[in-house]
Amino acid sequence: MKRKEPERWDVPVLEAGEGRCRIQARILPMGDHLLVAVTGGEAHIGAAALAEPYTSRKGPGNTGVSLSVLTRTTHKEDAIAREMAFGLASAGKVPVLVCCGIHVDDITPVEVEEINRNADTLLEKITAALNSRP
Repeated sequence: MKRKEPERWDVPVLEAGEGRCRIQARILPMGDHLLVAVTGGEAHIGAAALAEPYTSRKGPGNTGVSLSVLTRTTHKEDAIAREMAFGLASAGKVPVLVCCGIHVDDITPVEVEEINRNADTLLEKITAALNSRP
């Protein structure tokens, strides 16, 4: 199958970090739901997490989030996808799908920790952006 250049969507891009550890998130509203693509280094699909808030059987005010994660073999982006999907679904009270692919050649343990911190910062930025919507 011949690859073709994907369509370019006009979607907001938020970033965190610098250099090899910089990551980005593209946010695509889908009705009342959100699709978030998190990439860094060489973009790809490494893991996806789907989170959906619900009202628990304990009654109003008692909510939870159902979470499902898919991870490609040998990939390690599941933790970032899981935390971001859970955090956004909890904050926004809407279903969220986060697809995450971050690849940095010869990454060091220090860089992995920096990318994880950048993911936390990116989650804060996305949450703030969503909360400021009309």
